[in-house]
Amino acid sequence: MPHREWKLPVVLFFAMALCATAQEPVFEQAKPNLLPGGDFEGSALADHWKWNDNNGAFDVKPCAGREGGQGAALISTGTKERGKFFTLGFDVPAGADLRVSLWAKAENHLGGTWVNYEGPGGEGAGKFDLAGGTHDWIRYEHRATVPVKQAAAGAPLKFQIWFYVYGQGTLKLDDVECRVIERDAQAEAGWYAARADELARTFPKAAPEKEAKGVARYEAVVRAASTGVSGRAEFGLLATNGSQRVLRERPFLMQDLHAGIELDAARHELEGAQLLIFAHRQELKDVSIEVGALKGPGAFDAANVSAHPVVYLKNARARPWYEGRNEQALADPLLPNRTFSVAQETVQPVYLRVYVPAETAPGAYEGEVRVRTGAFEAKLPLRLRVHAATLPKRLTLRTMCVAGKADLPYQDLALQNRLGLGNIANGMSWTKPNFPAKGDGFDFSEVEKKLSYALDRGLNAFALASTPKPGKWGFPKEYSPEWKAQMTKVLKVYGAWLKEKGWLEHAYYNNIDEPGKGNWPHVKEVYTLAKAANPEVRVFSCVNTVGAVEELKAHADVFDVYVQQSDQQQANAWKARGKELWWAICIWPRERPNLFLHCPLVDARIVGWSAFKYGIDGFEYWDLTSWPKDAPKDGSWARCADGVLVADWKDEKPAVAGDGYLVYPGDEGRPINSLRFEALRDGLEDHELLVQLKRKLPNLSGEAKAEAEKLLGGAGLVENMFLYTQDAAALSRAHARVLALLDAP
Repeated sequence: MPHREWKLPVVLFFAMALCATAQEPVFEQAKPNLLPGGDFEGSALADHWKWNDNNGAFDVKPCAGREGGQGAALISTGTKERGKFFTLGFDVPAGADLRVSLWAKAENHLGGTWVNYEGPGGEGAGKFDLAGGTHDWIRYEHRATVPVKQAAAGAPLKFQIWFYVYGQGTLKLDDVECRVIERDAQAEAGWYAARADELARTFPKAAPEKEAKGVARYEAVVRAASTGVSGRAEFGLLATNGSQRVLRERPFLMQDLHAGIELDAARHELEGAQLLIFAHRQELKDVSIEVGALKGPGAFDAANVSAHPVVYLKNARARPWYEGRNEQALADPLLPNRTFSVAQETVQPVYLRVYVPAETAPGAYEGEVRVRTGAFEAKLPLRLRVHAATLPKRLTLRTMCVAGKADLPYQDLALQNRLGLGNIANGMSWTKPNFPAKGDGFDFSEVEKKLSYALDRGLNAFALASTPKPGKWGFPKEYSPEWKAQMTKVLKVYGAWLKEKGWLEHAYYNNIDEPGKGNWPHVKEVYTLAKAANPEVRVFSCVNTVGAVEELKAHADVFDVYVQQSDQQQANAWKARGKELWWAICIWPRERPNLFLHCPLVDARIVGWSAFKYGIDGFEYWDLTSWPKDAPKDGSWARCADGVLVADWKDEKPAVAGDGYLVYPGDEGRPINSLRFEALRDGLEDHELLVQLKRKLPNLSGEAKAEAEKLLGGAGLVENMFLYTQDAAALSRAHARVLALLDAP
């Protein structure tokens, strides 16, 4: 297995975890290594490192490093206590920007490892994760800013790097480094000059201005390319993929640009792209978008293509230079089609969503998107290739949102995006059943209507009941005999009715959500009650305390673990036993992949690809509508007076803005979709196409089979749960290749 080098998709202040929004490379030059002994050569380990032996259960020894050198092997025999391996204190300048890098190799390392940074008195704790399992040498990179609290900027502080090792097996380390980094303007200028030449080859009429340098030269090419497509000097048109973050204040700094919209889609699939409108010489007013009918081998109604102007949300939180361009507004909400304005020297994205009905004839379809502003009109070609594959009504990967508004418009949008609202048929409130009594049982007529509607539209998982956490949200500290009797009746009677309807296979009983160690006895108590009431009901346990899977493995049918903790929870051992395993994303752990507003849209789409690689059975997200407390409850926040789509959206948790909501409040009780939700859906549908490709693999041969095996293994896209591509266009290309292979005879 060859060595691989990946950059961590996590960027971290010591004070808090942040997600990068950079759409272009970050150029840096590194100073000499500050960390002594990180190469493990020429001195004893104890000269620069310390570790605990954990009563003989954890040890560190010299070992063969990469490329014939020497490394350090962290060996754990497996106990409930974590092993610790850490540096002696070393000097770093306060306020400096750092790059921490290391190489790691795992051998049956069950439990994972996380790396922590600490200054004086534990100041500025932050972490990133290393993958477990068995893999060859992988290089990790991580960037951080040293806080200035206990010393003046530039003064030295004592810092340490800690490795916290869980579970058992061996993790080998080599070439651990910590370097101060600075921006490299010369390398940046060179990259943009080369990119300008590349774009000029794509757009022959956009020859770069020889006198312009670096970014200015690149901007000149993009400007010429966009006006060449529109045919107007006043504004330009280009297209990019649906998962690309568009930078409003620096409209030229994007890498995946095209003269038209080109999409590949299966039947019964939704796929999207972004139309980019550049305002060059003046503000554009009263801009309107119209999509015409597509012509091809069969009928394709224009109603299946919808245009959604994207709103930028103001965000004043500054980010360091190594995270990329510091945007003050982030694109996310998708408005229904309407007129708008574009401020001078900015770019306005319009998301184009295409739905391919299941009965559509495969083949190439062509149409156009018309853009009008004042007396000007321009057109952009739209090309759609419909492939023979057809996505099912219900995806293989189960999905569930456990909270949020369950009104019909919200439910419809969630199901359109392949994330079912799991709370629509909850049989038990905190204190009593949610159904009217009927004889000795319950009246299920209303819930039957709800479930019939949702299951017919793709719902594949829901909670038949949920368990309150003792002592929280007004619930007593213990479960009373009355509560136990009520829950027993719901599980028995409701479960039997669901089985009779053929729906029990989609139902789960949610045990205590995210139980701490103090709640583990209650988790066991509830599981025992559930199995006594109805052995056929699956008990679902969402956990975020490390060690919970091991401790509760005899008291759960399904575990739902956070992606970033999957290794630490030894969830792979649970999966290896043939058990059902789900992944979740939430406010904590904050590391990527995540669905915060600041995170690249790649994070949302990669969920499906990573879940396939690891054989995950389901994906859970906690809420669609947990909006900031001061957010309007209607669409008034998006009524921009001047028509320029930049809106105030104040989140009281700016570092994790976007957590708990993937839609926005709209008028008349209708939700407004988001780019994040669209990208998440694309990834969930990608997962289903990979399932189909895996089924077809035995029928492929030669180069087609070799390519399919690479795609199924996530080659070049997903190295592990923490290391994955940052290129949205690469995921779009991989999606198209999967479809092409499914077309192969």
